Parts: sequence; structure tokens; C-alpha cells
Amino acid sequence: MDVDHFGLAIINIAANSRDAIADIGTFHIQAARSDEAWVSLTCSDDGVGMSEDVRMQAFEAFFTTKPSGMGTGLGLSVVRDMIVQAGGKVEFDTQPKRGTTVRILLPLAVGS
Repeated sequence: MDVDHFGLAIINIAANSRDAIADIGTFHIQAARSDEAWVSLTCSDDGVGMSEDVRMQAFEAFFTTKPSGMGTGLGLSVVRDMIVQAGGKVEFDTQPKRGTTVRILLPLAVGS
């Protein structure tokens, strides 16, 4: 995966978390080798979380829950597209008032 695309994905997830945790909260990033073929990156926050209806639309282009002028609704859509293009997967778990966890799985790159 292109390093710039990787950085953009993390920035988009972190920006959503920042907005979800408002004034007080935490955002964590954890990287790990998932197995012989995958690397996982887990981004989690203890923000407001999402309802099931919002979760179902979260990766749709132009879908946003932010006030007008505060977001384009492209962040998570772009994240998903970049990760899938790199051969990876994006999954997330969220509940209202319990925060959100986004897990990115990417194929392990073997250096030459």
C-alpha cells in the first residue's frame, strides 16, 4: 500500500474519532501481525459511537452525520476504497455511547 494512502486512511479515522470524543476522550492505535499473511491496525475511541442505521451507511460516499459545512461524507468511503485496493479489509464495531473500533487488515508486504 502506498505510504501516503496509508497515512490518509489513518488521518481520516483519527479525525472521525476526534469529532466523536468531543472535549474529553481517548483514541488508540494498535498495530500487530495478525498471522503469517496479515497485519492488523486497530483504531479505537471511547466516543459517542454509532447507531445501527448509521453503521450500515458509514462507508457510503457522501454520507455524514456532521453538521453542514463540517464534513463531506467521503472520509470512511475513501478509507475503505484504499484498503480494498491494497488487498485488505476494513471492519468495525460500534455502539451508541460505547465508542467505535475500526480494524484494518492488510496483506503483509515481504521486502526483497
